Amino acid sequence: HTHTHTHTHTQSLQIGCVRVVLNSFRNKRKQAETLNVLFFSSSRSHCEPERMCPVWKLLLLLVILSLHSSLTTTEELITITEKTATREEGSCITINCTYTAQEDMQLLWFKDSQWNETGGKFNGIIVYSNTKDRPQSPQYSNRVEYQGGYERNKHRSHSASCTLRIKDLQMSDSGNYTFRYIKPQAKYMSKPLHLTINPNPCKVHLQYPQKDTFIESDTVTLQCSTSAQCQSYPEWQGYSSANVSEPTRRDEGQDKVSELQLKVTWMDDGRTLSCRPPGSTDDWQARKVTLAVEYAPRETKITVSSEDVKEGETVTLHCSSKARPNASYRWYKNGKHVFCQSTDNYTLNDVKPGDSGEYRCQASNHHGKKDSTVMINVKYAPKGVQVKVEPSDVNKGDEVRLTCLVQKSNPEVPQNSYRWYKDHSELQGHRKELHIPSATPNHTGWYHCQANNGIRSTDSTPTEISVKYAPEGTSIQGPSEIKLGSTLRLSCFSNANPEADRYSWYYKSEDMLEYVVLSHMTQELRIEKVAVQDSGWYMCSSSNVIGAGSLSTAFRVDVH
Repeated sequence: HTHTHTHTHTQSLQIGCVRVVLNSFRNKRKQAETLNVLFFSSSRSHCEPERMCPVWKLLLLLVILSLHSSLTTTEELITITEKTATREEGSCITINCTYTAQEDMQLLWFKDSQWNETGGKFNGIIVYSNTKDRPQSPQYSNRVEYQGGYERNKHRSHSASCTLRIKDLQMSDSGNYTFRYIKPQAKYMSKPLHLTINPNPCKVHLQYPQKDTFIESDTVTLQCSTSAQCQSYPEWQGYSSANVSEPTRRDEGQDKVSELQLKVTWMDDGRTLSCRPPGSTDDWQARKVTLAVEYAPRETKITVSSEDVKEGETVTLHCSSKARPNASYRWYKNGKHVFCQSTDNYTLNDVKPGDSGEYRCQASNHHGKKDSTVMINVKYAPKGVQVKVEPSDVNKGDEVRLTCLVQKSNPEVPQNSYRWYKDHSELQGHRKELHIPSATPNHTGWYHCQANNGIRSTDSTPTEISVKYAPEGTSIQGPSEIKLGSTLRLSCFSNANPEADRYSWYYKSEDMLEYVVLSHMTQELRIEKVAVQDSGWYMCSSSNVIGAGSLSTAFRVDVH
């Protein structure tokens, strides 16, 4: 039972027993072990009492081989690297252990285990257990750390850690430690590690006020003592603070006492002070206390989820503060309370320019309050973009200036961040103004500008520029030859803005030296039943509100 425990069930069989000597190799040396092996015999009608049936001989051989296999593989299934260990009282020990694992196994660490034949199990002090059926012994509560873990190897078996750590060792912890695991097929127990705990006269004891928390400015006294048998006093660590005096040392009866006094501040909250035996470098021999100090909020700070807050985005303001007990929070915008819930986050959804302003977070607890402020500057694309044209009425030859006006923008539009378009075709130049030194009819069209402030670009609505000018390129259209008695129609055409609304016609025959003005004042000259004397040269001119255009070229008409 020390290393292997197996069970076999039988039904309606007679049980006999034979003593067998089995030779096996353990730890690379040959050793004889005497085992009791079960075998089963049927009724006497099948076999004489003096001899064993061949079938049961085979069964006996299989049982022997099975037990031999279990015995020779135990050390491979559980390995504890050390057989003995010695530690000082108050220190720590790590027992390194590995085993071949399966799922759903019961795992137990024993101290001073003994086999109970009646109960069919090991009894002892349970140092660690993963099952509620056999819980951990109270004397190891809060002192034991099981460092188990699995590693699957290439052969798909599980190499698991069963390493155990015991802290703050007591004199009563001396003894034999064994690891046992139980699976459906078998139960295995490791070889023991014998642990010896030596007395430590310099073991330290820590005394301090049994309070959950201190209040800022409280004076706290902590005493660390050890036996007077030690040559030196206990040593304090972690007290480097302006409000802590050097430890005072004194003898009290059978103890050497090192006392530390400090006037706690908010910065001492969470501070860990430790005391250890004189000259000791073993961290496990140290005794520690962590201070909890109540104080009003300190270092209140607002952080914004985005450095550049842009219109339409979602922005969260987070308020943090150091405080004990934890602070509650109130939010204000431009001095007015804006959020009724006491939470450290304040979220602005679909932010607008109107959300710009000073935001203040107030952190408070029953010890006091502390504020923090931040400016939120919501950036947005240019708004109210339009084109201003000077002069408003443009005549041919005028100097024209177009200005891209932006009603508001955050940030402002840089000087060279404008674009100009005429009839949707981009023009050269990226400044706020577009300059036309001398307007021509070709400058007529629809103009718009685009302003970009780095957040987004915004286009203006198109603005029309119509360059006005007197008639140009006047010409006559009509037949150059016509039959006698027909109707002659001549039309006067010109380019003008606005269109020409007044016309003049001129005529000169072959024998005339100068042109004469005809009475017709419309765009079309109409002569019913032309005569031979209507043959000759014709010219026209037109005018509008801007002025009169030049005469057309002479147009020859022959009547036959």
